Amino acid sequence: MASHCEERGQYLIEAGALHLMGASKWQSRLTTTQLCCSTGLSKNQSFPSLTPLFDTVKGAQ
Repeated sequence: MASHCEERGQYLIEAGALHLMGASKWQSRLTTTQLCCSTGLSKNQSFPSLTPLFDTVKGAQ
């Protein structure tokens, strides 16, 4: 779940944090979505492996 969403032109940028169960750490998450494109479908790009890992959700956001 995104903790911050922001529209920039035709893009939606979502940022949040994911709890990594095995490591008891938090990882930052970033997703960008192009809202309008020539095919009529939205396109998104995720960046799931951002580092470093954080001890708290606040640190990861």
